[in-house]
Amino acid sequence: MPVYPTTGYMNAELCLNGHVITGDIENEPEKTSKFCGDCGGETLRACPKCSALLRGDHVYLGTITWMTVPSYCYSCGTAFPWTVAKIAAAKEHAAEIDGLDEAKRKELQEAIGDLAAGGARTDLATSRVKRLMKKAGVAGRQRALQGSRGCSVRRCQEADYGLKVAAPSAGSGVSSGT
Repeated sequence: MPVYPTTGYMNAELCLNGHVITGDIENEPEKTSKFCGDCGGETLRACPKCSALLRGDHVYLGTITWMTVPSYCYSCGTAFPWTVAKIAAAKEHAAEIDGLDEAKRKELQEAIGDLAAGGARTDLATSRVKRLMKKAGVAGRQRALQGSRGCSVRRCQEADYGLKVAAPSAGSGVSSGT
């Protein structure tokens, strides 16, 4: 019989690519594994830097909410491996956009980092991405969109140009069973 706290987080297991193995390793031990069934990546249950357990499903007064995949560790602030990989991929795509000179590509790559952090510079970064992608023209936007497909992150969606590199939206629940 599952045991749940009245309020609190369960412990999760995710793969290095950010796929949820389970949002509740205590009550779903049969779902845990050394490798991800979706991508073959190794799994982890704690932050690689500080060893804080990954927060999974949340229980509040007996109601369970499925976890969302975090981008950064709540304990030390370090980006998780899947976040680092998504940012690197977006920066790599930015380096390949036609219609921008090398200085503008570097500016776009820096803006991607600011978007991913989601801090005080997010609005400025969004504005820069819009301006640079407009300057790149349709071909550049299309290449950026092609490169970002399948990336489940949000912040630059409001810029409407496809370089989606920040944290998953808080409202997009991720099933711990998939």
